[in-house]
Amino acid sequence: MLAIGGIVTGLLALGLPYVSAYGERARYVDDGTAAGFLLVLLCFSSWFPAQVGRDELTAAAGAAAFGFFLFFVIAFAFAHLGYLGSGAWLGLCAALIPIGALLVPSERRALREPRRPSAGMGAAATLVGVALLVAGIWLDADAGESYWTLSASGHAVGILMLLLAALNLVLLAVPVRAVPALDLIVAATTFGFVEAGLVSTAFVDLGSLGAGGWLEACAGVLLLAGVWRVRTTRPPTQSDSGAPGQRSYARR
Repeated sequence: MLAIGGIVTGLLALGLPYVSAYGERARYVDDGTAAGFLLVLLCFSSWFPAQVGRDELTAAAGAAAFGFFLFFVIAFAFAHLGYLGSGAWLGLCAALIPIGALLVPSERRALREPRRPSAGMGAAATLVGVALLVAGIWLDADAGESYWTLSASGHAVGILMLLLAALNLVLLAVPVRAVPALDLIVAATTFGFVEAGLVSTAFVDLGSLGAGGWLEACAGVLLLAGVWRVRTTRPPTQSDSGAPGQRSYARR
């Protein structure tokens, strides 16, 4: 029910104004790329309440949608929160999707612990993604503004990006066993947050996107792909390391 509520509020947020100021109203559907990006994520999220066994993917898709919605709220924080419309606040309710996925019974849960928490190409991609994420904060995001100064009241966007980078590093080094999917959800939220600049300028105004915007877009992809790789890499088991006959017997 939480996931369904998150999907419904996310869909409603697409058509309602997320900014209403000086007689002007902006909606996510006004930008076809942003609307398409969010629709795809919310469609993937609908697999979870449909019970098709894609809990891990749907949790990531819902978290990415939440991260995208979160970017525009933080950009107006904290001096101009009064300019935000109902679409902005309803979009934040997309967080209910990954929360609902985390609450599924253990017998159905596909959100498993990372099998190789800090080894291989997945960890390397995650580390590179975090490094690019931090570096991009200080570079031009759009029209000469860096992410560090992008927020209406100062540094809210940059500070949140630093917090997300630190949290991704901590979860890579020390997985939280009580919440096995937390690393994936944080990575997906970060992905949605940093891709907002690229998605909102494609394909009409890509020329205005600065080096920081491109760097953050690459960082989000590397980070999410790296965490996904870490979670799906299977280490050798005892049965795999034995003789062929022993492995066959173990499988039977």
